[in-house]
Amino acid sequence: MDIIITIGAYITAIGTIIGAINKLLDKKLEKVYNTIENHEKKRDDRDRKKLRFQIVSFASSLHQGEIRTRDEYEAMFELINIYESIIEQRNLKNNYFEEELKYIQKCYESLDKSYNK
Repeated sequence: MDIIITIGAYITAIGTIIGAINKLLDKKLEKVYNTIENHEKKRDDRDRKKLRFQIVSFASSLHQGEIRTRDEYEAMFELINIYESIIEQRNLKNNYFEEELKYIQKCYESLDKSYNK
């Protein structure tokens, strides 16, 4: 009977140790998760700023009368989609930028009409 009590005590002690190890691992994993999340936010912010600059530069060149090819517009629309995806994922606002996107779309549509003549 003493052996059963001793084995029960060992099992209880092992359970307590495993519980403590799980709590430590949870804390470590949470720190790792938070670190990864912070790096992803920084990367997204850096990418968002680069994309925004490229898109605004493209729109600016259009405002100045520069003619762009269909391929350049299509590449820009891909960048715009990536930019908007980041904005949506991070719940950010886009306000003023919407006007530039509309302008790019308008210029593309007029390019499309000139090709169809």
